[in-house]
Amino acid sequence: MMVTVSLSAKEWRALLEIVEEYSWEKTPEELLEALAHDLTGFPGNGGSDEREFARAWMQRRYGPPYIVREYRKQVGLRVREESNLGLELRRLAEAREKEGGDA
Repeated sequence: MMVTVSLSAKEWRALLEIVEEYSWEKTPEELLEALAHDLTGFPGNGGSDEREFARAWMQRRYGPPYIVREYRKQVGLRVREESNLGLELRRLAEAREKEGGDA
């Protein structure tokens, strides 16, 4: 199965610069694949440290898992029902942060 990610040319070039400066991957596509492996723990991940950093990144980006569960419960969403779920979760976390909570 192939997955398509929508990036602007500017975003792709920025990823290419990251690849050239920080990794031994050959392309932005390979960098994103490595990130996916770290996020999921699939073969090809960078090990336990990278998996932990990936989990920490998810929490910083979207907030603790209980926020995700609570949001889904409030709006009646299940995974894959709404393509903009990540954006909505980010907005929820940002609103919580503005109220003085930890996001």
